[in-house]
Amino acid sequence: MTGKMPLSLALVALTALGGTASAEGWSFEVYGGLTAERTETWAGTRYDMDQGNLLGVGVYSDRFLPGYAVGLDAMGTRALYTGFPGEYIESLSVMAVLRRDFPLGQALEGYVAGGLGAIWNTYEDAGIDDTSVVPGAQIALGLRQNFGASSAIFAEIKHQAGLRDAYLEDNDLDQSYASTSLILGYSFGF
Repeated sequence: MTGKMPLSLALVALTALGGTASAEGWSFEVYGGLTAERTETWAGTRYDMDQGNLLGVGVYSDRFLPGYAVGLDAMGTRALYTGFPGEYIESLSVMAVLRRDFPLGQALEGYVAGGLGAIWNTYEDAGIDDTSVVPGAQIALGLRQNFGASSAIFAEIKHQAGLRDAYLEDNDLDQSYASTSLILGYSFGF
């Protein structure tokens, strides 16, 4: 599948960036979750999408901008068209993210985040694997429970959307993309 190549490149870049950080103030996140049922436009017609799944990673630092964490996040999603077995929309996003944490207790934090980047949209059907890249944006709201100075678990609601429809050249049509996701993850500092 074409979408796997950008995911591999994003994971290598995030790993390399994480590996270069040798001082405190950096964190690495790994997460998974579900995308909510939604409606997407394909060739000008609206179609329902089933609940999907997602995996993602991120690397963040609070060393560059006081009061904020700045990071790079890569997330892949996959959802089936309702009533069309074998027809999927997959996405891979790579976003630069700015996050603001808000203490809620001794070890509990809330946060809000926004990001801009690129989204690879892939329409997948029997024998068809059509991908296009569009600019994208995301917003997120979450809670993080810290365990000591270097690890945490978090829950997040993230909404992500392409800033324009993807043009799928092989099919000569447009495909929209937007998802709202429930995410659970683990973060560790280094």
